[in-house]
Amino acid sequence: MKPPFQFFRNAQFNFSTKVALGGIYHQGADVGEVLATVARIKDGDCESWYRAWHDIGERVYASATQSAHNGQALSAAQCYLRAAGHFARAAVTLDGTADASRYLPAWKQSRNCWDQFARLSAQPIEAVLIPYEGTTLPGYFCKADASMAPRPLLVIANGADAPIHAMWLWAGAAALARGYNVLLFDGPGQGAALVRQGMPFRHDWENVIGPVLDFVTQRADVDAARIALYGASQGGHWALRAMAFEPRIAAGIADPAAHTLSVAWEAHLPGRLRALLDAGDEQRFNRALGWGLTFSRVARQTLAMRMRPYLTDSPFKAFTAARLHKLGDLCEQIRCPVLLCEPDGEQFWPDQAQQIYQSLPCEKTLAHFAVEDGADGHCEPMARSQLEQRMFDWLAQVMPPKPDQGGGALASHARGDMPTRCANTRDSADALA
Repeated sequence: MKPPFQFFRNAQFNFSTKVALGGIYHQGADVGEVLATVARIKDGDCESWYRAWHDIGERVYASATQSAHNGQALSAAQCYLRAAGHFARAAVTLDGTADASRYLPAWKQSRNCWDQFARLSAQPIEAVLIPYEGTTLPGYFCKADASMAPRPLLVIANGADAPIHAMWLWAGAAALARGYNVLLFDGPGQGAALVRQGMPFRHDWENVIGPVLDFVTQRADVDAARIALYGASQGGHWALRAMAFEPRIAAGIADPAAHTLSVAWEAHLPGRLRALLDAGDEQRFNRALGWGLTFSRVARQTLAMRMRPYLTDSPFKAFTAARLHKLGDLCEQIRCPVLLCEPDGEQFWPDQAQQIYQSLPCEKTLAHFAVEDGADGHCEPMARSQLEQRMFDWLAQVMPPKPDQGGGALASHARGDMPTRCANTRDSADALA
């Protein structure tokens, strides 16, 4: 079946548009704003993309400011959340324009809008600093209500380049509605940790999640026995790695399930360049790749964007660092129940969910998302409600919302037992019932 919803030939433009439309479900955009904005964009023109999204961001921000001035907190909060998304989308293609220096101002505008939303939100959102290796990671502790009652917690691991407000839209708001507390945070190479603190990506995310769990388990409003970890996009890979090392994770979700991240980096790399990379020849690799990039503006823009979180201008160093992000045999160490998301048309890590599923010894579920349901593509961008329903229904089974709702997989995991039930939604229609 031909994938529906082709807004642009440019893959990044098309995906980002789908993400914008998917955000409507939790009021992160308005359908008219999105469609009117994309109508003003010239396909593949990064400057056109930036100006269209930045302009709508400015208009929505002005509406937010006016509502806040008039004391209309709810209206202001809704507008700030939408503006945060518009400014963030404006920033994603700036490496393909004549003035990439506008990235930082656009990022700051987006983050400021998120902070204003957090301040005005009807649900308590607390800015927090998580102690981490002599410094801190910035985060937001979001509460289902204002009480200090210990609740199950969903920790959300973001991906390579999505802003923190996107994780509110993708899982945070849905978790709060179901009675979970939520931690959103920027890890190394992400958001404020990258832009303000200069932290690059690291592959060993057990050393990121460990301090995060140290922090949240000290809070009275967290039930330390019921902590789930959700990883979105590249965060799905990091979440799986953390699960292999961290026994405090009671359940984990990888959306999508990614085993080896460098597959996406090297998918279109010619054999000669791969040989130079394997040989460790940085100078010749960079020179040859640079020559090839002169023929593709899209490839230049994409590589510049992907290199930013590694804090290097050497493609060789970025490719080499990306190669470190692989699970190897770590899946065999995972003991908590795991949900693996497998959408049709996964463009970065196709078939890796199946590879991970086969190697997991724990209780596991493979959740397939179909193009017939409009749920295809990386992170199911236009089917977030389907993802939420299946993810949280699964989570309620393996990590019950209340401690007295039976032992199940959570109790077995806590005892160190090996669960034996394995559900594959391709084989069993009842796997997530």
